[in-house]
Amino acid sequence: MKDESSSSRTERSSLPIQNCLRPCQLGLRRIHPSSLTLTPRSKFNIQHFFLSLPIQNSKFKIHHFSLLFLLFLFALEAAIPAWRNAGLQPSTAPVFYWKGATLLTSAPPPFGPALEMYRADRGAELTKDLPEGRKMTFFYFEWDSIELGPFSDVGGHEPEICNVRHGSFKLLQSGGQRAYKAANGETLRFNYTLLALPNGNPVYVYKLPWIQGYGLLESLTQDRSTRFQTAFLRHRGQARVLEAGLFGSSDEDDAWSLFQREVLDKLQWESR
Repeated sequence: MKDESSSSRTERSSLPIQNCLRPCQLGLRRIHPSSLTLTPRSKFNIQHFFLSLPIQNSKFKIHHFSLLFLLFLFALEAAIPAWRNAGLQPSTAPVFYWKGATLLTSAPPPFGPALEMYRADRGAELTKDLPEGRKMTFFYFEWDSIELGPFSDVGGHEPEICNVRHGSFKLLQSGGQRAYKAANGETLRFNYTLLALPNGNPVYVYKLPWIQGYGLLESLTQDRSTRFQTAFLRHRGQARVLEAGLFGSSDEDDAWSLFQREVLDKLQWESR
């Protein structure tokens, strides 16, 4: 009698567990009709699982997903320009220009292709022979109004990208900076790069991609993640790119002094 009562109590106590397991088995049958019992050591077949989902038997086919995705891309493409221009006022900070320069909207090579590549409103070039066999080549570009993201795309590449790629120069050093303080107190920060001619002579290159009210693009890089982050910064103003290569200088200090005296000291500032 004692064994029978104990067995009866065991059966009654197992009823709640069985009642709990029954809905789980019913749920598995809805997902996969053959899932009548749990098999702990069986491998989970991901392809079999997705093929058994109800969506495969519905009228909502895969081409509907493709259509929705394309519609999303079109909407995103239309929304980005609207987001860029919505309520964005141009900067009114002081701006500089190259006084006395003959500004061009088009030109023959070698300056013409550079002007076209930068997509600037206008630009100028200067090649000047200096004392003691030194020489300077200087490029200047202007934009009347441009946003930071697009300006970074056209003006934010490293100097060696267009120089070393064509095989004319060899990169020796990059990532340096030089600061120039104008008479009105404004500071222009230039990126400095050291290149070498095929004969080994050094070329000192200074570049300033500058936008009104923002200043220097701190990172001249082709890195996609940096470009992506810059693209979402909201700022609009006039923009300038100054780039100079100095040949024949005894050292970098001599090249920087020449560049200040021949170009930077002659820049004019005005408030807008």
